[in-house]
Amino acid sequence: MSSPSRPLRFIQHSATPSPLGRKRQRLGSSAISSTPSTPTRHPLPPIPFSPYRFTSDNEVVANIRAPSLPPAITPSLATLPPIPPGSSSSSSSAAMKAALDDLEAESHLIRQQIAADEQSDKETARSYARQVTNYQVWWDGNQAQLAATNPSRVVIPAFPIIPAKVVLFLQYETTRPQKRKRLDGTESTATLGVSGVKLVISALENWRLNNQHNYPDIPEAQRGLRTDIRIKQYESAASHKEPQRIQMAHSLKAKGTNADTFTSEDLKRCSMWCITDFKGPQNIYIGLRDRAMLLTSCGVAFRGDNTRHLLISDLFTTDVIMNAKGLGEIVPALTFIADNAKHNQTGRTDEFGAFRHRFVELCPVGAIALLLFSYFHVRNAPIPNFVPDFSDPQYGDYGKRDWYRMHLFPSAQDPMSDMSYDNHRKRVNLIYEKNGVSISKVTHAGREYSVKTAREYGATVDGAKALGGWSESGSFRPCYDRALPVDALLGAAMFDATRPETHFLAREFLEPPRELMSDIFPWIQDALLALEEREKENPFARDIALRQFFKLLVWFRTVILQDAALIYKQYPDAPLFKYAPFNTAAFQQFAAASVQRINQIESEANLALKNLPQNLVRGFQGALAGVSLAHRAERDETRVYIERLECQIQVLTQQFMQQSLGKGKGSRKTMKIPVPIPPLLPTPTQSLGAAEASYSTLTIDSAPLVNDFTFMGDPIDFSFMGDPMDISFSRGSFDDVAIMPASSTSVPLPSTLASAAPSQISPPTISDSSLSTFTPSSLLNPPIATASGHTAAQISAWNVLALKYSDQRLRRHQWDWVEKTSSFLPRYTFPRVLKITDIWTEWIEGIGGFLSVRDMNDTWAARWRTGTQTLKNEYGRRKKVIDLINRLAEKPNWNIELALRFIREVYEQDTKTFPTVRSFCDYLQSTKRNASVDILDRSCTFIR
Repeated sequence: MSSPSRPLRFIQHSATPSPLGRKRQRLGSSAISSTPSTPTRHPLPPIPFSPYRFTSDNEVVANIRAPSLPPAITPSLATLPPIPPGSSSSSSSAAMKAALDDLEAESHLIRQQIAADEQSDKETARSYARQVTNYQVWWDGNQAQLAATNPSRVVIPAFPIIPAKVVLFLQYETTRPQKRKRLDGTESTATLGVSGVKLVISALENWRLNNQHNYPDIPEAQRGLRTDIRIKQYESAASHKEPQRIQMAHSLKAKGTNADTFTSEDLKRCSMWCITDFKGPQNIYIGLRDRAMLLTSCGVAFRGDNTRHLLISDLFTTDVIMNAKGLGEIVPALTFIADNAKHNQTGRTDEFGAFRHRFVELCPVGAIALLLFSYFHVRNAPIPNFVPDFSDPQYGDYGKRDWYRMHLFPSAQDPMSDMSYDNHRKRVNLIYEKNGVSISKVTHAGREYSVKTAREYGATVDGAKALGGWSESGSFRPCYDRALPVDALLGAAMFDATRPETHFLAREFLEPPRELMSDIFPWIQDALLALEEREKENPFARDIALRQFFKLLVWFRTVILQDAALIYKQYPDAPLFKYAPFNTAAFQQFAAASVQRINQIESEANLALKNLPQNLVRGFQGALAGVSLAHRAERDETRVYIERLECQIQVLTQQFMQQSLGKGKGSRKTMKIPVPIPPLLPTPTQSLGAAEASYSTLTIDSAPLVNDFTFMGDPIDFSFMGDPMDISFSRGSFDDVAIMPASSTSVPLPSTLASAAPSQISPPTISDSSLSTFTPSSLLNPPIATASGHTAAQISAWNVLALKYSDQRLRRHQWDWVEKTSSFLPRYTFPRVLKITDIWTEWIEGIGGFLSVRDMNDTWAARWRTGTQTLKNEYGRRKKVIDLINRLAEKPNWNIELALRFIREVYEQDTKTFPTVRSFCDYLQSTKRNASVDILDRSCTFIR
């Protein structure tokens, strides 16, 4: 039975311990006393837990049980093994410490091996090692110079790495010229940039972190470099000075900006150079390897490390369904598996793809097919050993498969070893140099080129991100969405990504002779039969990747012959075509017939494309649109005019009611000057005389009056948009009324109202009035103050507003001219809305072409609604709804669209509780309940 846990300590406030305390001291002292004559050590008897204890005043109080502490990491005497006879406790402790030190060192050694294995297949390990070596060489040399200058100075070793040493090394690295060579062999004078500074710090920090356990007594070696203020300041200063460094080096303009990339012509030139300028089996293979490596990165948006790590077993074909070309139509795609890219540190299996390119010179599929052809037929490499080795227990039930380690772009000698970064960079720079390509990117250039091309040919942003494997939040893309981004694949292959149905590759319709196809990879059939026999004998011998590879090679037979036929017509002297089957008469006849056949196929395809139903419909639509263009314009003009007329009638009715009822308490107190509206200036296709002649005049004599307007005290000017209708009322009679132009698209006037057009339109005068409306003329043709009565301030103020909100929207309002501020003030009446969400539309966009309420608030604050209590009250009601929607949108993972959908689905559809929009607004304004809080609580259970 385990003893009950004892309290941590007895609190003693006096010098005299309690009886129970003295007993504990006695037992504790006896626990550590041991003599050599004692043969064995017996465990201490358990001390029972006392429910009471004595205080310093000898009072009995409850003794609260203290929580048990976790066992200490440092071994205590109680955990030590029994002390053997003839030994002491001190020697035992030393032995235990030595054993623990060995254990610690061994565990760190295992960790260092794991870290080295993790970086072994990345360029990071080599870069870090190079920086640490540079640091050590410089530090030792620097210390030697200091010691030679001052013999009494103590030499400080390079290790351990601490912040003070790193600061001095950074100072040296950022001020010395770089060690790299130019193309002509001379040393570069460029200095280290911010990326180089970050690399140095990261490399030295990596060494410090992996070796800090060797220096436990040096506090500086236990602290991260980037936590030190000196390192942080140096890194920050390097980032801040980077633009100045680039400007001084003139490298930005000389090398090109960071957005530079290939042009298609550059890439074609590089691609063909790799085919035509390499001679001999080994060099032909290397040239085709470099070509495939370049085009793969440009067609699949691969990084440099993605490309170098590709294995032959990572290739397979995928039939992509493209229903736009026809139900069930499929297009073959070359697919790559990548599970060790720089942006994928979790071992996730990513799939990338590529269609055959529209141009044979830029096709990554054909480039890889020719690479494998050169490996087996030009270089005459042996057929890989596809038989698994079950004798090695390290590889599990499925055995060791050597061909899984074959790289697609290996080093020049060994197909099992991948190409190094330095070699990759060297090969790409050689291609640039030989073909006059001047861009700053090297191994990373293809990634930018492929995304740029895909986007230019219509791929979506999401498709372009999926093309290059750019990470996205969530698990959908990496875990569940395994489909290839068809639009991005089409765009990268220079097809119209927005119209998949137009995808057409003429060379796919070339049918190579069977005897030529059988000469390429002739061992496939035998290898496939051998695989089936192995699978019958041993179920663990199955190899899905090998079956996919055989299927890929069968497809590559056709791809090789189709692409080679077109390349042969352009470059018949290329060294590649001296090898079978390209040097046979059968292939040369096939290549000669291919050009004529492709021209025929393309002409037939273009004709078929024109005869597609949707294209015929587009043709008819274009013809009809051309015929009815004039009629449509006339209808639009008529509709706009009718809308203007209705708006003006509404304004006239409101003014009539206000004049008849007199001014109330809510009338505006600001004195305003009525602004008469001039006619529109003539358009470029219409002379001024024609514009004047197109107006009719309505006089008091020709217009029968039914009502008497003698009660209207002040003149009122009205006008509207494009066709001015200037109506002036005076006591007892009309002045002049300008009616819209009498054209074919105008609304005809009654014959009793029409009269002869005046020879000219005299500008009306400005008269004093407390109430006026204004709709100035077009911003593009501003009114002339001397001809229309407008002042320069009015024209300027209107032009400013029209630039901000458009002339058409401004003309939907009535306007007051405030002389004191020399500004226009809009008039607005809240329209009746049928939905709660219409209030948000009115706030953001405006309803009926009027300015939005938010725009009026931003420009005129509360001035546009002052003076009318009804307007203020309605604004307050609707503002409650706006504030509620904004509060909903501010919730985590909510936005405006979701808030509006919540209002629509929960409250707009509840017509029993809220039959009108006003009822919902009253619910929000109710003081008896906190409606906003209730709505926010209800939104927490809303299913999105």
